[in-house]
Amino acid sequence: MKKRIFLAMCCLLAFAGLRAQVTCKGVMLVRVGELQKGDTVTVTGRNRDSGTGFTSYSIKGEARMVPGTSLKLLENNMSLWESAWFQYGSSRYAEKGPELNVRQQIKAWSDSELNELESEGRLLHDLELEDYLQRCLLRIHPAQLVKNQPTCEAHLSVWVHKDATVKLNTRYSGILYAGAQWVSAFTHEAELYKALAAGVALVEMDYPMLNVNSFSSPESVHAVTNEQKMAAEKIARQWMKTEADSASFLSGDAFTRKIRGAVLYTAYQHFYAQNFDQSLLQIDRLIKAEAASDEVWLLKAKIYRRMYDSEAANLTALSYLARAESIAAHNMAEIPAERGILLLRLGRPDEARTAFEAYRDILLLSGEASDELRWAQEMIWQCRKT
Repeated sequence: MKKRIFLAMCCLLAFAGLRAQVTCKGVMLVRVGELQKGDTVTVTGRNRDSGTGFTSYSIKGEARMVPGTSLKLLENNMSLWESAWFQYGSSRYAEKGPELNVRQQIKAWSDSELNELESEGRLLHDLELEDYLQRCLLRIHPAQLVKNQPTCEAHLSVWVHKDATVKLNTRYSGILYAGAQWVSAFTHEAELYKALAAGVALVEMDYPMLNVNSFSSPESVHAVTNEQKMAAEKIARQWMKTEADSASFLSGDAFTRKIRGAVLYTAYQHFYAQNFDQSLLQIDRLIKAEAASDEVWLLKAKIYRRMYDSEAANLTALSYLARAESIAAHNMAEIPAERGILLLRLGRPDEARTAFEAYRDILLLSGEASDELRWAQEMIWQCRKT
């Protein structure tokens, strides 16, 4: 198939709130219809349906197609993200306009999804982690989105998803959902940036609109084809080249400290899935990075209690509880409860009773459920019998 090109002159968009299209100058290499060799035309986007053709407005506002070999693009000052929009989304926009009904439907689906995730408690609200990932996005794409957004604010935002199966999901309106476990799997900041940049590229490519003829539901609207995925990864690699100084990216312990919220949440996910070895790996990663909070030491004590039952292991778990208690900003009910169980294992019922009484007192002060209070009283009674 011959490469085809739409030719046109650039005109101002009358729709309120829309910016002018990203454009590039081109020169005709041969005569095509009314266009003479040497004529300069304004190109507003690449026509993906025609291979590597380009789209623009003609002098009469009329779209035309010419072989791609008839036109040469001149030097331009496009940024990387302007180029992404120009190469993928701009052609359809120039040819068909904003297609508001479709865009409004896509945005409504995205908004509904976010509200549902929030109401169901499926988003992890760790302010430190969210802020770090948001700053990553701002480093990748510091300005407003290039693509025209007539139905929403054209900015990027990131949310951390609790679901272990979620990696990086992108949405039309600029929302990126980063799975906590997905984030924790990275050991070098540069790799995380490259993956996020690919997600940003999909947004700038306006990929749901590229698939507009094939989607029919909220699930299908955000499907990404292999071709689009590869194109986004290519754009991400181009962005990484602009950040050539690898020393500006963190690695090792310094990077772990930045994503410690994701690492800790992943440790909990493995713990409750009975994957104690994997949970311990995450915990030890935080300890090595000197990012261990009271929760970290408490969880490590819980892991040890479930993995081992020797005198040495129980004493080690008690030492972890002591570390947690020494840095806790407030009384953590679980610490004396765990301590009581370990002390019973070690045959020290009097000390265990003191621990369970402390647990009971914390529950009384906090107004916790009666089931927990009942369990605490039963354990105190058991210690008295022993």
